[in-house]
Amino acid sequence: MNKIEKEVFEKLKADFLRIKKKKKLTIADVEQLNTDITGMLGLFAVKPNLNVAEYIEKMVSFGEEKLLAMQGHRIEFDRLKRKHKVK
Repeated sequence: MNKIEKEVFEKLKADFLRIKKKKKLTIADVEQLNTDITGMLGLFAVKPNLNVAEYIEKMVSFGEEKLLAMQGHRIEFDRLKRKHKVK
């Protein structure tokens, strides 16, 4: 990853960790989580990276645990993994 991609990754990672610490998610938190997952998917689509893939998996799993609609993110992540031949 280049410098800008690392900065974006670190920002998205920090946002996720902040959201994950909350006991009860607000609507703004859910929207931020969806936005952050979309950003991570964008990073992964441009340059597949195992660190990014790991965080996407954590973020989507967290959303699923909170009973949020994550099917679209899961489908897109699986499609990108197949496209880039990442397990």
